[in-house]
Amino acid sequence: MLNLPSFRVTQRFANGTILDFCQGATRIHIIDYGIHYGCQWPQLIQRLSQRPEGPPVMKITGIDFPRVDVKETERNLVEYAKSCGILLEFEVITSTSWELVQPKTHVNDLLIVNCNLRIRHLREDGSVGDNPRKLFFEKVYSLKPNLFIQCVWDAGSNLSSPFFIQRFEGALESFFTKMDLFQTLLQEDMPEEYDFIGNIMAKTIMNMVAMEGVERLERPNSYRSWDSRARRAGFEQEPVRPKAVELVKAAWCSSKPNCNFKMGMDGNWLLLGWKERVLYAMSTWRPQNKQAG
Repeated sequence: MLNLPSFRVTQRFANGTILDFCQGATRIHIIDYGIHYGCQWPQLIQRLSQRPEGPPVMKITGIDFPRVDVKETERNLVEYAKSCGILLEFEVITSTSWELVQPKTHVNDLLIVNCNLRIRHLREDGSVGDNPRKLFFEKVYSLKPNLFIQCVWDAGSNLSSPFFIQRFEGALESFFTKMDLFQTLLQEDMPEEYDFIGNIMAKTIMNMVAMEGVERLERPNSYRSWDSRARRAGFEQEPVRPKAVELVKAAWCSSKPNCNFKMGMDGNWLLLGWKERVLYAMSTWRPQNKQAG
């Protein structure tokens, strides 16, 4: 899965942005909402260990659902960081309500909040005042991060609809495009991987279309919806860093010689598409009135 462009590009965008942003920083704290196996971080740890100014003091707060073994992720990353000469502090937080957790921060740390393709798992229910998505962005804003990185799976509003038929139609449209992309990348050269991805997609569609309440984990939305929520919480967008654009372009547009891979900008959102449909969107943010890096 990590060899697929959809995983490579968002990780490269985030890591490239972080490396550029934290030049000269001696203390770095990354809060990762939806860390899962932590596959994004070994590359960043290695690059930080090779800085001319020496490696920073580093902390990662890994947040995920209780069903994810974040303790195992902690062991793997701490061991890898040690092999690179970095003493990594790791805080494990598991919760079904990411909007309610309170990570421990230090005033002297360069604080970066990362959410890579997992923000779609936030519920969108309750009243206007206690909507989990609203509370999530308010929580992140209250941490006053130096940088907030959003990488999202772009989807139409139908996939977040409370009505079955709208979610079914939205899933048909969205996943037809994704499977067309994966078929182009994998079916001829990597048939087993293609079947594996197909099984994952089937489970995702089932959860999105058939489940309700807390059992429904798949609630994607459009990048414009996430943009609006971030702005209402008090964030303002940072320009996309040229180095991050270079890394994304190398991973996406060179995946396979094919003119159907698309890349573009909408304001300060970096968009990636297949044929005529936007699939992924990436952006960086900071709290209003906070000095840019």
